[in-house]
Amino acid sequence: MALARELGLSNIHFHDPVPKIRVPELLAGADAGIMTLFRSPLVHIYFENKLIDYLAAGLPVVAAMDGVQPRLLEREGAGRAVPSLDHEGLARVIRETADDPNRAAMGAAGRAFITTSLTQRTVLRHYADTLEALATGTVDRRPVWDPLALS
Repeated sequence: MALARELGLSNIHFHDPVPKIRVPELLAGADAGIMTLFRSPLVHIYFENKLIDYLAAGLPVVAAMDGVQPRLLEREGAGRAVPSLDHEGLARVIRETADDPNRAAMGAAGRAFITTSLTQRTVLRHYADTLEALATGTVDRRPVWDPLALS
């Protein structure tokens, strides 16, 4: 935040934490959602609430992270991602996204994923299918959760 002030970047806004209920109203004024995630051996199971918030708000997402989330963005056409800690790459994809005339289509694609694949009914159906497979012995171990299998 200090660097943004030092550089006089008036088009970047930092907010103190807000209740979850206020997140949609804050995101309504955003042009894109930006997220970063540190490197971790568990990154394949991370699915950030922030990503869901950005997609639900119809924002294109720009990310610096590894794991399943960047693959989801690419597959759905909902944003751009570079590897975790690639600061130059992140700056590049922020500029590319800002200049992209298809930015609104990226946001719409993310929103479509949320409204078709992450509804309560859809997610609960996947849980029920998994529990049934475990109970009937159709699978011999707990399957690895894969959000890419949701659509």
